[in-house]
Amino acid sequence: LGQERVNNSIAALTDRTGKPTYFVADELLLMTNDTDELAEFIETYQGKLIRTIGGYQEVPDIHVIQVSPAEMTAEELTDAFQAVNSEAGGELRFSNTKAMGLTGAATQATAHGHRVGLNFIFESNGTRFLDGESIEYGNENALELPYMRDEEPQGYGVASAWKLLETADKLDNRVSVGVIDRGFRTMPDLNFADVIGQVDTPNSDRCGNNDACLWHGAGVSQALASLPNNNIGVAGSAGPVAQLTVAQLDNGDTADLSEKLLELTHRGVRIVNLSAS
Repeated sequence: LGQERVNNSIAALTDRTGKPTYFVADELLLMTNDTDELAEFIETYQGKLIRTIGGYQEVPDIHVIQVSPAEMTAEELTDAFQAVNSEAGGELRFSNTKAMGLTGAATQATAHGHRVGLNFIFESNGTRFLDGESIEYGNENALELPYMRDEEPQGYGVASAWKLLETADKLDNRVSVGVIDRGFRTMPDLNFADVIGQVDTPNSDRCGNNDACLWHGAGVSQALASLPNNNIGVAGSAGPVAQLTVAQLDNGDTADLSEKLLELTHRGVRIVNLSAS
């Protein structure tokens, strides 16, 4: 059960595969916009409202409620499961009887028509961001950079998006993205899944103000897909999930662009960045 992780605030359960799933040991999540239902739930479970996530028209408010459920035996928990689904069954192991009690309370509340669940703690096999850090070169925290933060004028909400990916256990997903440009180069914080053309070939075109930009493709690729939280380089906005394919332009005409787009599509790329001005 990973007992070194289980303390007064974290509980765990495992299924038959032996893989643990962690959840907050004394919290339930209730979805409702009904204030009477919320008050009744808090009174029934002797709870305390910790916070409310709400204000979205598409979904009900989510209330985080601290509770003190009674301990429950395996037999009592089984009865609670089967009250919701008579065919419920399986092999589950809990870290303690309090964890079973919380699960039972959530199950009983579901049987009474509430939309309620445990407050699971999701873990990813990769980088973690819920601690608010993604350390790059020079000990710079990428999550504190202006373009990463929601609160800043130029903020794109990247930090929040990463945290949502981690919370949803999606950091191990991969999204196939492509960059069509010139001036790609091998860099320690970039992983190329595939390359069309040559890398480490400078860009001969000029950029704004007629300035030289020998490695324009490399800069774009870094902004998109640099690996985060490795104390190297920078952090790309899609760095945690990007599977990057780059395509070096030849002469940059319509036929060349079309060829590169078709080739990227053929290789399964779903999103393409093109610098064409």
